[in-house]
Amino acid sequence: MKTLDPQGEIFQSEFAMVMVRRDESASGVRLFIKDMATGSHIYLDPLELEALTRLDHEHFVPLVAPRTREEPVPLHDVEFWQR
Repeated sequence: MKTLDPQGEIFQSEFAMVMVRRDESASGVRLFIKDMATGSHIYLDPLELEALTRLDHEHFVPLVAPRTREEPVPLHDVEFWQR
């Protein structure tokens, strides 16, 4: 099994470029993901990563639609997510 480069690996398409790396600086291993265009980043622990496997691709549509890529939408913005 190949492990992630400690310096990170770049994943790129015509629409996005992210850097992904394994992070062990906290109390346990996490996945660090950084949007190379905006600098936005997130750390996901194994439980959060496992939860992603239960989502269908349609759950990601509001997150990647062009109108939502400009700035993050808070999860508590119920009106936005009900559109």
